Amino acid sequence: MSDTMRAVAQLGQAFNVSVIDLPVPTIINATDVIVRINATAICGSDLHTYRTAMGSPEQPYLYGHEAIGYVTEVGDAVQFLEVGDYVVIPDNIDNGHYALEPDSYVVPLGWGGLEGGEALPGLQTWMGLTWSGFQSGDSVAVMGAGPVGLLAAYSALARGASQVFVVDEVQQRLDLAESIGAIPINFNNSDPVEQILATSPGGVRRGVEAVGYEAVNSTGQVDAGITLRQLLNVTAPEGGIGIVGLFPNSLPNFDIGQAWQKTLTIDGGVVLPLQIASEIVPLVASGRLRPSLIVSSIIDIEDAPEYYRRFNNHDETKVVIQFHD
Repeated sequence: MSDTMRAVAQLGQAFNVSVIDLPVPTIINATDVIVRINATAICGSDLHTYRTAMGSPEQPYLYGHEAIGYVTEVGDAVQFLEVGDYVVIPDNIDNGHYALEPDSYVVPLGWGGLEGGEALPGLQTWMGLTWSGFQSGDSVAVMGAGPVGLLAAYSALARGASQVFVVDEVQQRLDLAESIGAIPINFNNSDPVEQILATSPGGVRRGVEAVGYEAVNSTGQVDAGITLRQLLNVTAPEGGIGIVGLFPNSLPNFDIGQAWQKTLTIDGGVVLPLQIASEIVPLVASGRLRPSLIVSSIIDIEDAPEYYRRFNNHDETKVVIQFHD
């Protein structure tokens, strides 16, 4: 085995990543585990740092999101993982170093739907829908038609939603939403709340926020709270909102009083895979759910710079990076 590996890194220049050589990691502490990644993906969260000047040639900022792979080596003090375990790593924590809690990320072999990493964003969106209080027969509005928003809509339809609206401005993604049975709403055409209420006058029972603090308005200006305000306006009294997008600790122009007056339930947070894996993974493995429908390209790591650019420009829906021996 080579003593180096390839890695995607940002070297201090915004809107640009490089593929560089790094030393293959070794066991340093008795609690360390080495995981050989066989698939990962370009995530919308990556773009938060991609659009800024992160890292430097001397201290590269490493990318890697929604990774899956096999444990190849364990430290002497590791008790809950063994060589050969298939593990899910949902986030890039500490620049490529992860804290694997007991039983949090182990995935049994044989769940074929995970081979392409396709179930990882599905786990997140499935939980986002649950956070909204969703029940079969509910109507749903999803803010955002990126990978997370599309899978939120897909999950809602699979779980028996009566009607699902998807709000975005990228027509290609809205077309994909329509192809799975959702109602596309382009916010560049007119106020999305008015568009939804024109079809569903009483509003929707559930809302899912799948954009986060980089949401933009119809003029292209960033408005961190716009999607949540729109969900407040379009969600019916005693309904619920699940928040999957990333937000800062404080959010301007968000009327919590309106949520209180409408008796809305709002929930969200970080998803740990095994919290809901028992619900969704068997459905993926059996073929009843196909979250891979959002994957627009499967690439080699050497193509990462071009596809980060394409993903940032909305030319791709979801990009999976596969690794081969």
